[in-house]
Amino acid sequence: MNEQAAPRQSEWQSVLDVLHAFANMITVRSHYTDGHPAIAQADDHAANGFVGVLERLPELVVALVDGEFIVSERPLPDLRARLHALADAMTRHEIECIVFQRGMTRDECGILGRALATPEGKHVREDTQAQLTNVLLRFILRGDDAATGTGAQSYFFVPAAHDMLVGLARALAADQPIDKLGISALANQIVTSCAAHTGMIHQRSWTRSMEDEATHAANVATMTAMLAQDAGYPQRVCIDATAGALVHDIGHLFLPEEIRGVPAPLLDERAKPVFQNHTFAGAQMLVGAGCSALWVAAAYEHHRGVDGGGYPALESSEPPHELVRMIALANYYDSKRTLLNGSADDPETALAGAMELEAKYFGAGLIRRFLRVFGVFPPGTTVELTTLEPAIVTRANGADPWRPQVKILRGPNAGKFMEVREIDVRENRHRVSIVRAIAPPLLLPGDIAVATPVVLPMAVEESLPDYEELERNKEREKANAGTGARHAADRARAQLGGMDAMLDDLLTVPTHALVSAMPGPLSSRPRADSLQIPSYKPAPLVASLPPQSMSRPAPMMTIKPPEHAPTSSTRPSAATPSSAPPADPREAESALLRRLGPVSAVPAIVSGAARSGLDHRAGFLLTFVDGVSSVEDILDASGLSRIDALHVLADLLTKGVIVIR
Repeated sequence: MNEQAAPRQSEWQSVLDVLHAFANMITVRSHYTDGHPAIAQADDHAANGFVGVLERLPELVVALVDGEFIVSERPLPDLRARLHALADAMTRHEIECIVFQRGMTRDECGILGRALATPEGKHVREDTQAQLTNVLLRFILRGDDAATGTGAQSYFFVPAAHDMLVGLARALAADQPIDKLGISALANQIVTSCAAHTGMIHQRSWTRSMEDEATHAANVATMTAMLAQDAGYPQRVCIDATAGALVHDIGHLFLPEEIRGVPAPLLDERAKPVFQNHTFAGAQMLVGAGCSALWVAAAYEHHRGVDGGGYPALESSEPPHELVRMIALANYYDSKRTLLNGSADDPETALAGAMELEAKYFGAGLIRRFLRVFGVFPPGTTVELTTLEPAIVTRANGADPWRPQVKILRGPNAGKFMEVREIDVRENRHRVSIVRAIAPPLLLPGDIAVATPVVLPMAVEESLPDYEELERNKEREKANAGTGARHAADRARAQLGGMDAMLDDLLTVPTHALVSAMPGPLSSRPRADSLQIPSYKPAPLVASLPPQSMSRPAPMMTIKPPEHAPTSSTRPSAATPSSAPPADPREAESALLRRLGPVSAVPAIVSGAARSGLDHRAGFLLTFVDGVSSVEDILDASGLSRIDALHVLADLLTKGVIVIR
């Protein structure tokens, strides 16, 4: 039997009382520290009130619209002054509506109260919603969210990954130093994006191109970053693992031309042993470039498995590190979901295949973590809803992997976000469900509103052509061939008979409203469609012979940095001695610490300091300067060599970008 959702007249006093108790929770938390008995007492009072009210009502809806409370569709204009703590908290965290549902627990009441009492911070509302099952938070769409869309920032990692892979391949082929700091900086951006819940997995359709290699690298790096963060690894470890995921398949680019860039399922039996050598080729080159041991292990062991039954075969029976197994799972999942010769596994089938391989390939517990982080339909997956509307998944639901948050792509609800787990209390069932994963929908004419062309009446004197002016136009076109194309376009537009308004509308459709299988945005450098790698002469074991046995990846090798001529960013200042730096690294470190102070000193960024002239090293190191970490902490967390990091910090101090406290 359906229950009445709105409170009866006799129930309104209980509703107002529990809202007062909830607002009191927020106020008490702002006055007392965690663990104070007053907080527990306020939590119990509010939780008991909600249990009593929700025994009679299936849900209680509290909305704040234009500064006025609306409770279960009833406007209560005087309530704002009495519940100012709740109103201020909802405004501060940009929460438009809270739906308290039957089954709400004391723990959920405390989680929500603690979140609302916190100062303004990024993603408080999203992180809180992930912990709540019987409370729904409906958000006000922020301006930056509307401009980019949830998860859209990760879309631009593909061009960056493309340029990174091309530069890395060229440097390795020419035996030149690689830009390890640039790779780590890109990994840091991906980790930051995933921490902000804007990471998405792109749907791939295989092409033999660097663009596809870059998309695969970005996908695997995004999944690795989110899995590592969920596992609780420190940020610097997450960055190192994400960087390893970016370069895990670099060996693909050093295979023979005839199989380079071709997936293993498309190769014959003779070519597969050579293809499998990409793990050795990548690891060998990363070792020679002095890369992190984790990067080398990622390239070497991402096909090996916990039982060692994959490739390459090693003498050691020790399984790959958990972070390498995360990269292996991300690599497997992305490959299975890639459209290859017209077919691809749907997300459910790809997960089922991963579960079958869990015991011998990925290790126990990793699939469960994957489901908690990504759900059955990871962010970036386009799906069909029971309403027959196409949508894109924007956020996973840790409590129910089948019911994520989605954004409608087409129809009257296009652009709206929806929680698939929402329940219709009158029907006692979910309002909408996901039917299946689908290919990204293309733009249809009906998806945009085209303005009706307005044809202005033409005056009589304008109806006759001006032949003299036409002749002058012809002469001008001959004199300036560069403007001829523009005049031709103008004439063609005029001949369309008023269709210019429609063309303008078609050309100005917001790009974030279109989800298609078209390639991602290109960088400023044009890209070749085919897979082009610089020519090189591989070592005998790189691409022609099976890999040699390696018990463990070789330790990190140190490459002597090249001597740099003074530039605008490294030229000594007036206070810097013009003599060459000390040859002894200890003397160089002592000289730099005399400028910076003790390693326990804390650098802080100077507000408003100009940063336009900083290079990528300085920009990367600045991400670790938070006003709390000491010089020693920054040296440890950055992953740079100690002397390089000290040089960058000293340069930032000289330029006035940071101060030392």
